[in-house]
Amino acid sequence: MYVENVVSYLGAWEKLSATFPTELGEILCATDAYYGGRVNLESGTDTYSRNYWEKSLFDLGWQLNDQVHYSPTGRRINLGSLGPTKNGVSAQVSLANPSWFHRWLFSQGTLAVRYAMVKIPVLIAPMRRYEPQAKYARVSSSTFASFEYFKDQLETIAPLSVQFPFVLLGVSESAQLLLPAVTEIASDPNITTEKIVVDRCIEFSPEFHQAGLGILSYFGEFLRENYPDKDAKVRIEQHGLKVRLTVETEDGNTEVVEKALRDYQLVMTGKAKPEQITTSDKALLDLRNELRITQFRLESQRDIIGVQNRQIDTLMNILGTGFEAANSRPIAIQISPTFHNSNTATINSHISAAIEQAEELSECLSPDAELRVVLADLLGSLSAVETERNVEKLRASPALGKLERFLRRFQEGTASVSGSLQNLEKGKDAIFALAKSYNAIAALCGLPQVPGM
Repeated sequence: MYVENVVSYLGAWEKLSATFPTELGEILCATDAYYGGRVNLESGTDTYSRNYWEKSLFDLGWQLNDQVHYSPTGRRINLGSLGPTKNGVSAQVSLANPSWFHRWLFSQGTLAVRYAMVKIPVLIAPMRRYEPQAKYARVSSSTFASFEYFKDQLETIAPLSVQFPFVLLGVSESAQLLLPAVTEIASDPNITTEKIVVDRCIEFSPEFHQAGLGILSYFGEFLRENYPDKDAKVRIEQHGLKVRLTVETEDGNTEVVEKALRDYQLVMTGKAKPEQITTSDKALLDLRNELRITQFRLESQRDIIGVQNRQIDTLMNILGTGFEAANSRPIAIQISPTFHNSNTATINSHISAAIEQAEELSECLSPDAELRVVLADLLGSLSAVETERNVEKLRASPALGKLERFLRRFQEGTASVSGSLQNLEKGKDAIFALAKSYNAIAALCGLPQVPGM
């Protein structure tokens, strides 16, 4: 069994080959056994093709995705479509079901990477000309489960709004080239792979602003000192008297950052001593020093504004309330006499409406509708520019181009409305509303409109 073609996203093929060579070798070994008909199930096991594939990797020490997973908020997470996992790599063979591909990429793949259960999902699909020896594997070699089918789908909707790396392997019984042909799928430039895991916005009165800003700014140093293995970016933004603290991580894992924030809050609000939350001598000295600096800032500010006694308690109450506010976001109001700001605000409202209408349309699609993949990617790109205020960037963004192409598919009859929509009447209403929002955006951005919708 050979890898003849590869579809890679966000450099996933290079990462897989360089960082996980053992896992890649085992995937190919399991693929050879699966398509070659050399996998034997235990007596009484259902003879589904998926069970044969899972058994082929289980025999090589991979873990089955048959356990119940929960997010930090208690949400139940199903990862069955990703296939067995090992060392952050998941592997699955293709199935002739468009809704399954949607779950693999946009639903379960996204959740698995977000909660650091998987780093690189891998999908194995046979080349169209390849005929597996095993009867149980022939369902995964149909036209709608071939490597060419999935590659064409991804190239049609590129640049993708997916935020994590993944790999598609096109396999056959013989290699036409010494090395596989690799196609790197473009990503939407407006999408960031870093994920905000902490977002707090606190409004300080003038007498507490400087001291509060200093405390928030020091959190980044506290996080680096106490959790050196956590790759996180801490950012402070000021909007008048409001100060916004955001923490972004590549894996989107909230547990470590939220714990660090709780510990920091306890010390800064006087509910815990520094030595109770850290064993680092440097961190202890820094925390004590930061508390002294905060007191000095308040005393200096008192001379300027005339702050009354117990000002430190008032500041700490503000900080405590702000830290505990879950994902509060600042309200940024810009007043300008120019038409430009009014124009961008109007465009943003139309984009928000388009997102709602696209989500409504998604609910109307049949479970096996091929358009689910297209719509999921479109929603990702639209969400990435929902708050973009630069008209030029909006005009050049992939999101609006994808939305236009999506609408023209219905307008030109290249997508069957009756075949894709489970609720025909509600679905048509959502499509026309979506077209109305796009045309409003296009008029403001100077883009082609979609007439007749």
